[in-house]
Amino acid sequence: MNVVNSSAWLSYFAGDDNAAIFAEAIENQSELVVQIYLASTRLRGCVDRHCPYGTR
Repeated sequence: MNVVNSSAWLSYFAGDDNAAIFAEAIENQSELVVQIYLASTRLRGCVDRHCPYGTR
């Protein structure tokens, strides 16, 4: 299992000096786990009917 955080993704797509370090983990898609971050305040705001980020 390869868990890749946002800084690794940014490095990989930018092709910077560390991109090669992260390439193996990112390109091995069968073992790749992508983290998803949700801001709890935004999620709570969308639960009520006055969702500032779109409709329910």
